[in-house]
Amino acid sequence: MMKSKIVIVVLMLTASMFANADTAINNAATQEICKMTGTLPPDARWNTGGVETLNRRLDQTLIRKDIIAYQIQWSTGWSVWYVKGVNDLVNVAYTNELPAPGGENARLFWIYFSDHNHRYLSCQ
Repeated sequence: MMKSKIVIVVLMLTASMFANADTAINNAATQEICKMTGTLPPDARWNTGGVETLNRRLDQTLIRKDIIAYQIQWSTGWSVWYVKGVNDLVNVAYTNELPAPGGENARLFWIYFSDHNHRYLSCQ
């Protein structure tokens, strides 16, 4: 008998948690506001060099926003969407350097914001 009462209490608590989760998901007041910028011109602040080239919080430092995804305008058109922390590690060899993902030669694609037009999705 005691075991069945415990099961009933656990089920009631679980149902209550899911009800609150649905309320939070459907509450627009608790959601972040995300926007896409238009095309932005090059901004030299993004070329900080050194260890900052791997700083995934540089967006917070420079523009006080959380960039979710971004594109770079190459001479041939817009790049794919780079998603911060997913596919934004530059994987090219530089003159007299060996590519080392996560090492001293690694860079994030947003370093090209310093000399290319770009746009991004950001949330506040």
